[in-house]
Amino acid sequence: MANNIAEIFSLQGLKVTVITTTEVTITLKAKSRRRTAECTTCGARAYRIHQYRHRTVNHGQLNDKLILVQLTVRRFRCKACGRTFAEALPGISRRLSTAHCLNHQLEDAATMSIKGTALRHDKAWGSIASLLDNIHYEINWDKQGQRISLGLDEHSLRKKRQMVTTITNLTQSHRGLLTILPNDRKDTIVKFLKQIPRGAQERITEICIDLRGSFRAAIKEAWPQVNMVADPFHVVQLAGRAVEEVRRVVMSASGNHAKVKRAVQNPKEKLTDEEQTKLDQLWLDTAAFPSLHVAWLVKEKIRDLYKSRNRASAEKKFTLILVYLEGVESAYLTTLRKTLVHWQPQILNHFDHGTSNGFTEGCHTKIKMLKRLSYGFRNRERYKIKMLLGFHPVSELLGTTTN
Repeated sequence: MANNIAEIFSLQGLKVTVITTTEVTITLKAKSRRRTAECTTCGARAYRIHQYRHRTVNHGQLNDKLILVQLTVRRFRCKACGRTFAEALPGISRRLSTAHCLNHQLEDAATMSIKGTALRHDKAWGSIASLLDNIHYEINWDKQGQRISLGLDEHSLRKKRQMVTTITNLTQSHRGLLTILPNDRKDTIVKFLKQIPRGAQERITEICIDLRGSFRAAIKEAWPQVNMVADPFHVVQLAGRAVEEVRRVVMSASGNHAKVKRAVQNPKEKLTDEEQTKLDQLWLDTAAFPSLHVAWLVKEKIRDLYKSRNRASAEKKFTLILVYLEGVESAYLTTLRKTLVHWQPQILNHFDHGTSNGFTEGCHTKIKMLKRLSYGFRNRERYKIKMLLGFHPVSELLGTTTN
């Protein structure tokens, strides 16, 4: 029976002798199952008990009741070296909480604010924050697969463009959030890429980024040989923004105030009959400004580009898109063409393995939710650990850092 009680309360290795309950607490009296202990100095087995001491530690909660463990800790005198020492109890450290309790606190911290976790466990705010600070996380590259595709994108930490960089593994069977860099500066990204172990570097075949020059420059400086992939979403988004800019200019010049923004931006195959009618009328009303129709056609052809089944087909479609943009009297479409030419290798690299940053964007959605629950951060390292707790099991991040 004592064994079963210990297992129920995750106190394996201890013998529970008495259980006392009140309205707010459950108190377990426990002691070691062993009659002897190993000397911490010389390693010899000690049999002679020198002293008994008693400690009470927090063991977490059960149905809103605080679980306390009253431990009987023995001090032994080693016959071999003559020193006295306290026996080591499994799952119990010198803290006033068991490892089981600390795990529960971190599990709650993954889905609650630090203050909320502290209130729930009747702890000081600093005690929960120190648990996060004591976790020193490192990426286990051995578990990332034989062929690794990295995702690299930035997201906002706080207002006034305080950005951090998200690093993810995009490989189908090993997808996950790897880490969050403290900022989005080029030198930070170069440093991260260069410190990846040589064996892992050889397995990283491509890195997916948005259309940001500093990311591309950082990757070229760190790993000139790696393939870079331009995220399809950002390429299509770039075309959509160009259409919107041209639409504003053309409709302002023509004096047309029809509400057609939604119809212009919607994919062609998703247009309703009403929206299709609006578009047909728009092309007639803006016949003197053909750049708007060209911009819309290019946007649709870029969307069609990503339906290509192989790189050869995509290259033909891409060339046709550039032809459409030649000689168009629009500064926005001229800029769009220059950007597409500048990023052509990275855009076409997508069709080698179909890699995109969709998973990374999904991570950002969850990160936004966790940020709202946490009411903001100032310490960037603590922010990284807090976000990683939302994506990884506590046991994976802990190791021995809380002991």
